[in-house]
Amino acid sequence: MKYYTKDWYKLVNAIAYIAKIKPTNIDVNNDNDFNTLFNIELKEYLKAVEIEYNEAPQLPNIEELLKDFNPNDWAYRDEKTNMVYVPKSKDEVIELLNQELKRLNEEFNNRPSFSDEFFTEEFYENFQKNLQFIDDNNVFSSDMLKLIDKRCLALFLIPEKHHDTLVKELDDKRKTLAKINDESRKKLSKEKIDSELKEKLYFYNSCLENIKIEDNNVTLELMNNEQKTIVEFINSKVLENENVENGDIYKFEELYDCGHEIHMSFEGETYKYLTIRCECVKIKEA
Repeated sequence: MKYYTKDWYKLVNAIAYIAKIKPTNIDVNNDNDFNTLFNIELKEYLKAVEIEYNEAPQLPNIEELLKDFNPNDWAYRDEKTNMVYVPKSKDEVIELLNQELKRLNEEFNNRPSFSDEFFTEEFYENFQKNLQFIDDNNVFSSDMLKLIDKRCLALFLIPEKHHDTLVKELDDKRKTLAKINDESRKKLSKEKIDSELKEKLYFYNSCLENIKIEDNNVTLELMNNEQKTIVEFINSKVLENENVENGDIYKFEELYDCGHEIHMSFEGETYKYLTIRCECVKIKEA
């Protein structure tokens, strides 16, 4: 990867994280301040999840949902046959939705009582994950972390007096990202790649169900929205493989014309690369 690199992906993650942060009127200067803030947020979280937990499932507005009916939008994979099935009519979709609603209501009626203890633990686990995420993705500058308690940022909060500083940091990161993206579009658009391949080789957020690396061929089986796609790289050579494995999520690609050189990234426990040079690429739906 030349553009959609690990550092680039960290920048994308940092921007998405910072954009969620809201100002708070509680100034966090010590442990007592933070504990006060933490307990307020925990109380609000428990209140919100209890309402959601005790809300019975219901169907959305079916007329609106099926207004522009396209059977392919309702395709699903049958668990018994493992085959993709496409409903033939609106009535069939409505019947499937009612069956699903019945199943959800059965689960709802048999659910255990709401547990403060369970969701308190969940809140704390999410908080710990946020702390780790901040470190792993270099979300904030060192200057920002000197100014603000990281624990506060892990709650997606910042004292009001520092909010403008955060907005400035977010703006700087967005400008950096835009510069990289603009350069990548200009450079990659000049590569002499078949337009059909450019259009078809796009599998963002597809799950890698299987990767097969043989002597001269590499095959990927990808699943997205119940649709399986098989991608074959013919007469290929693996230039880089950072242990891409089943269950990883396909993210981005860069295509170069030096013998069909395809740089791909996947997300598993880490963000990793798979780079292949090949004679041609065959893409088919299973």
